[in-house]
Amino acid sequence: MPKEMRKIEFSPEELQAALVNYALRTDKKLPNATIDSVSVEGDDAISAKISFVPQGTEEAKTIDFSPNDVAASIILYCNTQGIPLPKESVKSVVKIENSIAMIIKIDFSDLTPGIKTSTANN
Repeated sequence: MPKEMRKIEFSPEELQAALVNYALRTDKKLPNATIDSVSVEGDDAISAKISFVPQGTEEAKTIDFSPNDVAASIILYCNTQGIPLPKESVKSVVKIENSIAMIIKIDFSDLTPGIKTSTANN
């Protein structure tokens, strides 16, 4: 049966927008400060960090996003931007340069009605 794989790459600006939108919709508290940078960390489990410009004598603040947070933020971003993501797919996040991409895999063998491969010898 056929299989499909899609790769959706997100610019650093899109990743930042996705993380900020996710933080505003969840319990992540964002400081009232200017974003200095967004960094992506990890090879297998991709996490992210937003660093903010220090204000006055305060230390620079950072907000950490777990691998689950990063995946949820990208899925939420796709939904709000009208980018279709099939529900029946396996989704994974990978690091590319200074941002991320989502790999979407679909195995149609389980989805094709009426067509099943036989394992019995007739």
